[in-house]
Amino acid sequence: MAVEMDNQSSNSSGDEGGLFSNSPNSMPVNIVILGLAAALIIWTVIGNITVIMAVRYTKALRSLLSNIFICNLALSDLLLGLLVLPFSAMNDVFGYWPLGKEICYMWLLVGTCTSVTSVTTI
Repeated sequence: MAVEMDNQSSNSSGDEGGLFSNSPNSMPVNIVILGLAAALIIWTVIGNITVIMAVRYTKALRSLLSNIFICNLALSDLLLGLLVLPFSAMNDVFGYWPLGKEICYMWLLVGTCTSVTSVTTI
């Protein structure tokens, strides 16, 4: 997860002074990337909320210990979808990190913690 903190890099997309001025991709490619990222983020959030609700509201699912681990996995993936993936898509499309050094470090910390939790739960 390399993050370029300097937004003074060369302009390769042709969008002078715009939001995507440092993006390594053209505008149509950025739109496709944003669309796919948004669809995957929404799918991740809705799917994990569905799993958590199913375990929460179905008594038969709450009685199995293995479903607690599945719920833990869903919660860590939900946090990944809400707190990490949108900023990752933003960083990929913009070509730089516009939110400052501290938020970048928090994003990396939350991304690492949720990913490790997800993997160790499996």
